[in-house]
Amino acid sequence: MIQLVTKYPAYKIINYDKLDYCSSLKNLESIADEPNYEFVHGDVLAVDLVNYVIRKEGVDTIMHFAAQTHVGEAGAHGPMPATQRMDPTVAALDAPARDPRPRPQTTRSATR
Repeated sequence: MIQLVTKYPAYKIINYDKLDYCSSLKNLESIADEPNYEFVHGDVLAVDLVNYVIRKEGVDTIMHFAAQTHVGEAGAHGPMPATQRMDPTVAALDAPARDPRPRPQTTRSATR
């Protein structure tokens, strides 16, 4: 996140995180006040909030870096069900498609 914010100052970087047991905003203090960075506290399974942020900020790209369980914790709690691993990713990527309101269309051109 820090590298994205500092390397791409022309892009608005939104960090959407529910701040689970393994999260800490202290790791991001160096970019907290950067003009191209915003933190939103929320769960990607909260579809209404995800859609609100997408519309409000005009999000056109989603990068999902979430990881809930550390390797050391995995053995202590047993295997994580596939739905617990995949549902947040599917929800984040599918949220815009479930929003019935029209969104602006973007055109991208490819160069070689």
